[in-house]
Formats: sequence, C-alpha cells, structure tokens
Amino acid sequence: MVADPARSPADTAATGACHHCGEALPIQPHLAAQGGVTQAFCCHGCAAAAEWIASADLDGYYRLRSANAARVGEDLPDLAVWDRTDVQAEHSRQIAGGREITLLTDGMRCAACAWLIDRALAREPGVIDCGANAVTGRIRIAWDPARTALSAPLRRLAMLGYRPYLAGSEAAERQRTRERRRWLLRLGIAGLCMLQAMMLAEALYLDFNSTMPVPTRDFFRWLTFLLCTPVVFYSGWPFLSGAMRELRERRLGMDVLIASSTLLAYLASLLETIRGGPHVWYDAAVMFVFLLLAARMLEQRARSVASAQVDALARARPAFATRERADGQREAVPLAALSVGDVACVAAGEAVPADGVLLGDGGDEAWFEEA
Repeated sequence: MVADPARSPADTAATGACHHCGEALPIQPHLAAQGGVTQAFCCHGCAAAAEWIASADLDGYYRLRSANAARVGEDLPDLAVWDRTDVQAEHSRQIAGGREITLLTDGMRCAACAWLIDRALAREPGVIDCGANAVTGRIRIAWDPARTALSAPLRRLAMLGYRPYLAGSEAAERQRTRERRRWLLRLGIAGLCMLQAMMLAEALYLDFNSTMPVPTRDFFRWLTFLLCTPVVFYSGWPFLSGAMRELRERRLGMDVLIASSTLLAYLASLLETIRGGPHVWYDAAVMFVFLLLAARMLEQRARSVASAQVDALARARPAFATRERADGQREAVPLAALSVGDVACVAAGEAVPADGVLLGDGGDEAWFEEA
C-alpha cells in the first residue's frame, strides 16, 4: 500500500485541501499542529478526528492510507436510538459475555480505514471484540451492555467519519456466510478428488494393449471408487437434494438431469468394477460434479454482488427518523416506530424518511431532490 503524496502529512494549507478528508478548504480553515507540522482542516469535525488519532498514537493511518477519509462534518448524528431494546433485538445477537452487531458504513475507503477502526474500537471501554472489512464496508462489534451502551463506540466511529448504518438481517448474513463456507468445502473436496481420480484414470486409459495386470487394474478402479464416492454424495449433494425436491414436486429440472447423469456414471462404473468390465467412468462423474459446483459458485458470487448492491441501497435509505413529540421535544426512532399522524423533522440534506405532508419549511423555501 502506498501513501498518497498529495495527502501525506505536509503543510496542506498550501495545497488547499483538508489534511483529513481532502476536500477544499474554506477561506478561514481550521489549523492544528500534527506531528510538528501545521495542518489545515475544512471543519472542526475533521480537526477533532485528526487530533484524536494523533493523541491515540494512530497517526500512522495517514502514512498508510491510499485514499482520503470521509468528511466528518460539524454535527454528529443522534446515536441514542441504537440503544433501544427493539433495535438491538432485531439487528444484534446474544453472545458469551455480551451482544454482537454487524453494521454498515460508507466511510471506509481503503484497508487503512479498517486498520484505524479496529484499533479505535479496541480502545473503547466495554468493547469485547471488533472487526472491520474494507471490502464489504461492514463493521462487527461485540460489546458488554453492562459496561457500555452501543452508542458509545458508535459515537467514536462517527467522530472519525465512519457513520453507522443498519445492515440487513444479521441472521440472514450469518446464514449466507455458513452457506458460502459449505460450498467452498464441497468445491475443495471435489477438486482434490478430481485431480487424484484423473491421475488414476490416465493410467487406465493409456493401457492401450491391455498389458496391465488385472489386480493392478482393479486396485486403481477401487481407489477411484473411493475418491468418487464423497464427491458424488457430499460435494454433489446440492444437486441430489434438488433433484429429490423436483421429483417430489413432479417436475423435471436441471438438478434432475445433473443428478441422474452423475449417478448413472457412478453406478455403471461400480457395476463394471464388480464384474470386471472393460471400462469405468468415475473420472467423468467427478469432473462433472466439480465443474458444475464451480458454475454454482459463480452464481453464488453474482448473488453476493447483488446483496452488496442491496447494502448500498440500505445506506441511502434512512433507518431512523427524528420524531417531534407533543411537548416539542425531538427524538430519534426507527422507521418502524413511525405511525400515521406523527410529525417527522427532516434536516437539510437528509433523506425524507416516509410519505407525508409538508407542515412547515422553517421560514425558508423547501426544495426536494427526487432522483
């Protein structure tokens, strides 16, 4: 990873860019000393983030990063809503010693951001474990509710420019992870067994004049049978189970075709092995399962990309709304808590959380972007 020389720790006032986020500086930028050098910042939020990073001895982040950080801004979001019992019950899970949640952020630009998040959260009291993934933009936090509220580590994230968003269903994400690992295991077993089966089959195919002793030939066939069996019945189980489901529904699909072809090659080879026939087709069955599993893995990858796009939409769609109570006080609530007749307050630049009627524009003309 290489540092961006235009954003490296230097006198950024001369470049006209914020030392933290790289955005254009205002006429009167915020100035602060960083590593003995005066740096300029576009807002107080970026200056405060850089000051905390330096005080925590994490200023190596600026040398490691390959992209600018997200702008922090002056106003931090209200994170008290993350402490609500209904929000945590839906989006987190119980673990030994506390609870765990996986959330999204749109501020992770490179691996250095994940490095900074991991070390910043590890310093927060009550945080049991944490992990940031710069590729997916997901952050996993395990915390002890008896020692800290969830909003405390999230406030640290927001102060560094990583605003949290609710991810999709935690249970669904864990299920996708388990399913992906199972598919990788099936593919790995099929690949290893295919290589060994093809090596043994090559010796049988090259015996053009049938000079190989029968005991040696049968030994190779039984070895290939042992390699083929886990591939057909474990690696190929998604096709077998899919075929059984299609037959129960009295319809013929691709899984029926795949399963019948694989079983036909496997059982015919077993019969020929027992009776000492001239040919076996174990290698064809193994290779067929491996190639089809690889194709299914590509399909799973495409679904993962679609899931990532859904996560991107989740970042754009507000998960919470600011509701005005009857006494005039405002509170952050989940969207599901809004009901007909509630008054929602929308700040400048925020997404409108629900359909409604404009009650007031604060004395200014209200404009809405409908893109």
